[in-house]
Amino acid sequence: MCAVNFRDGTITVKQQMCREQTRGGKHYIASTKNDKARVLTVPPFIMELLREVRRKQFECHAVMGEAWENEWDLVFTNEAGHFIYPQTALKRFKAAAAR
Repeated sequence: MCAVNFRDGTITVKQQMCREQTRGGKHYIASTKNDKARVLTVPPFIMELLREVRRKQFECHAVMGEAWENEWDLVFTNEAGHFIYPQTALKRFKAAAAR
Protein backbone atom coordinates (compact mmCIF):
# COMPACT_ATOMS: atom_id res chain seq x y z
CA MET A 1 0.00 0.00 0.00
CA CYS A 2 2.14 2.87 1.22
CA ALA A 3 5.14 3.49 3.39
CA VAL A 4 5.13 6.40 5.82
CA ASN A 5 8.59 7.81 6.44
CA PHE A 6 8.29 9.87 9.61
CA ARG A 7 11.93 10.99 9.49
CA ASP A 8 11.72 12.44 5.96
CA GLY A 9 8.06 13.50 6.13
CA THR A 10 7.09 11.51 3.06
CA ILE A 11 4.61 8.85 2.03
CA THR A 12 5.47 6.43 -0.75
CA VAL A 13 2.44 4.93 -2.48
CA LYS A 14 3.34 1.71 -4.29
CA GLN A 15 0.24 -0.48 -4.05
CA GLN A 16 -3.52 -0.16 -3.87
CA MET A 17 -6.33 -2.13 -2.32
CA CYS A 18 -8.69 -3.70 -4.83
CA ARG A 19 -11.79 -5.83 -4.61
CA GLU A 20 -12.74 -8.77 -6.78
CA GLN A 21 -15.52 -7.74 -9.16
CA THR A 22 -17.90 -10.45 -7.98
CA ARG A 23 -20.68 -10.17 -5.43
CA GLY A 24 -19.04 -10.38 -2.02
CA GLY A 25 -15.63 -10.24 -3.72
CA LYS A 26 -12.59 -10.34 -1.49
CA HIS A 27 -10.15 -7.49 -1.09
CA TYR A 28 -6.54 -7.83 -2.17
CA ILE A 29 -3.42 -5.74 -2.65
CA ALA A 30 -2.25 -4.97 -6.20
CA SER A 31 0.29 -2.70 -7.84
CA THR A 32 -0.80 0.78 -8.84
CA LYS A 33 -2.41 1.23 -12.25
CA ASN A 34 0.85 2.28 -13.90
CA ASP A 35 3.15 0.18 -11.67
CA LYS A 36 4.97 3.32 -10.55
CA ALA A 37 5.53 4.39 -6.95
CA ARG A 38 4.65 7.95 -5.97
CA VAL A 39 6.47 9.84 -3.24
CA LEU A 40 4.43 12.55 -1.55
CA THR A 41 5.94 15.19 0.71
CA VAL A 42 3.56 15.69 3.62
CA PRO A 43 3.19 18.81 5.81
CA PRO A 44 4.45 18.39 9.40
CA PHE A 45 0.96 18.69 10.92
CA ILE A 46 -0.23 15.75 8.81
CA MET A 47 2.80 13.70 9.86
CA GLU A 48 1.90 14.40 13.49
CA LEU A 49 -1.65 13.19 12.85
CA LEU A 50 -0.22 10.02 11.27
CA ARG A 51 2.02 9.51 14.33
CA GLU A 52 -1.08 9.70 16.51
CA VAL A 53 -2.89 7.17 14.30
CA ARG A 54 0.11 4.85 14.61
CA ARG A 55 0.20 5.25 18.41
CA LYS A 56 -3.49 4.35 18.61
CA GLN A 57 -2.87 1.31 16.41
CA PHE A 58 -0.14 0.10 18.77
CA GLU A 59 -2.53 0.50 21.70
CA CYS A 60 -5.32 -1.39 19.91
CA HIS A 61 -2.88 -4.10 18.86
CA ALA A 62 -1.80 -4.54 22.48
CA VAL A 63 -5.42 -4.88 23.59
CA MET A 64 -6.44 -7.21 20.72
CA GLY A 65 -3.37 -9.43 20.92
CA GLU A 66 -3.67 -12.42 18.57
CA ALA A 67 -7.03 -11.15 17.29
CA TRP A 68 -5.31 -8.14 15.63
CA GLU A 69 -5.93 -8.34 11.84
CA ASN A 70 -3.60 -5.81 10.15
CA GLU A 71 -1.79 -8.32 7.92
CA TRP A 72 -0.98 -5.65 5.29
CA ASP A 73 0.36 -3.09 7.82
CA LEU A 74 -2.25 -0.54 6.73
CA VAL A 75 -2.14 3.05 7.92
CA PHE A 76 -5.88 3.36 8.59
CA THR A 77 -7.68 0.51 10.32
CA ASN A 78 -10.50 -0.03 12.76
CA GLU A 79 -9.86 -1.00 16.39
CA ALA A 80 -9.33 -4.67 15.42
CA GLY A 81 -6.75 -3.86 12.73
CA HIS A 82 -9.13 -4.55 9.84
CA PHE A 83 -9.03 -2.20 6.87
CA ILE A 84 -11.63 0.55 6.68
CA TYR A 85 -13.98 0.27 3.72
CA PRO A 86 -13.58 3.20 1.30
CA GLN A 87 -17.26 4.11 1.68
CA THR A 88 -16.81 4.39 5.46
CA ALA A 89 -13.74 6.61 5.11
CA LEU A 90 -15.54 8.88 2.63
CA LYS A 91 -18.60 9.10 4.87
CA ARG A 92 -16.45 10.06 7.89
CA PHE A 93 -14.51 12.61 5.84
CA LYS A 94 -17.70 14.28 4.61
CA ALA A 95 -19.09 14.40 8.16
CA ALA A 96 -15.88 15.97 9.47
CA ALA A 97 -15.76 18.48 6.62
CA ALA A 98 -19.36 19.52 7.31
CA ARG A 99 -18.51 20.49 10.91
